[in-house]
Amino acid sequence: MPSVLTKHINRYYGLDFPEEFRFGINQHLKEEFSREKMFNRELSNNTTIPPVPNLKDVKIEQSKEVEKPSLPKINKVTLPQGREVEVKYIDVQNILNSKDKDSLFEAVSVELTKLTKTGIMFFVRGDILQSVSSTKPFGLIDLSIEDNSLFKKTVLNKDFYIGPPEESSIMNTLLAKLGTNPNSIVLLPILYDGMVFSVLYVEDLDNLSELTQIRDAVSSVFSRFIN
Repeated sequence: MPSVLTKHINRYYGLDFPEEFRFGINQHLKEEFSREKMFNRELSNNTTIPPVPNLKDVKIEQSKEVEKPSLPKINKVTLPQGREVEVKYIDVQNILNSKDKDSLFEAVSVELTKLTKTGIMFFVRGDILQSVSSTKPFGLIDLSIEDNSLFKKTVLNKDFYIGPPEESSIMNTLLAKLGTNPNSIVLLPILYDGMVFSVLYVEDLDNLSELTQIRDAVSSVFSRFIN
């Protein structure tokens, strides 16, 4: 006689049911299993799984870098005094901060060097123009102002000149000392108290506005150095 535990096991698996009942239970289980397989098959056929993208086909747009403003070029120049300095862009503050004539002349040399290869600041001493500052060590240059010369007209008329160099003895003397042959020159007077005390001479200038900044700065500080 089967034990109570065996009865429970047989009942759970349908073994203690009559043959016709066990057949029905088995048939039911087979049908359920078959329906589950069909459902899984339909699910797998109808469900589309997106393919994994190939990284080689993926285009990654790189963000464009914002162009940075280019910094001014730094050039090394040797002043007439023999000292080497670096120049970036015009800065008249150096002229305005001059403590004496020597520092003023050096500051003007630096600023002129940024604008042109050949530039000179002359002081007017009666009928003589005397070089006090320049872009190169040209040495001391004294020019006697002649009648009807561009230099004479610049001093008397208190006006600037832009154009080709004139054919005159004073201009020929100057160009011979400089060793240059410019296409154009600029003569820009510097005034103090209504009088021309200095003249800026520049060859082949591209930017007149920056030269006028130098003129204005020299004019504003000149009163400190009047003997």
